[in-house]
Amino acid sequence: QTWTATFEPTAGVEDADNVITVNTDDAGWTDIAGNTPDSATTESANYEIDTLKPTLNNIALDDTALKAGETTEVTFTFSEAVTNFSNSDITVANGTLTDVSSTDGITWTATFEPAIDVEDASNIITVNNDWTDIAGNTPDSATYSSDNYEIDTRKPTLEITLTDTVL
Repeated sequence: QTWTATFEPTAGVEDADNVITVNTDDAGWTDIAGNTPDSATTESANYEIDTLKPTLNNIALDDTALKAGETTEVTFTFSEAVTNFSNSDITVANGTLTDVSSTDGITWTATFEPAIDVEDASNIITVNNDWTDIAGNTPDSATYSSDNYEIDTRKPTLEITLTDTVL
């Protein structure tokens, strides 16, 4: 006869080596003919668990005080490899970002170019939670934010005023 049960893994676990072990020694059960099991334990095949939610650990700009003509690298560091992460997940203030890319799925980079003719001391980059880890787990946080960065791409101007135009 076959008996079935449903196993629900604990939340927040990431473990590649797991087995279910049934103690059959002195278990008090037999088959219909009264035979007891041969071994003391029976183990399942190995199975993996990944219920750990990914996080975005850091959004870092190499330069946080940008001037006219400058760009800076932005690095997004995740707790584990993620998928479905793209520029559509990112909102940048007062500038543009090249397409994000990664070689390992954990560290993603892009280049930020500030907008022209802007003076703003309060800017952040935000990331939504539309991405997942490789197992399909979604992050807990609704949004993640960078530290503040400043932009001053407004070039100075000079105005000359004559008090008397006839000399």
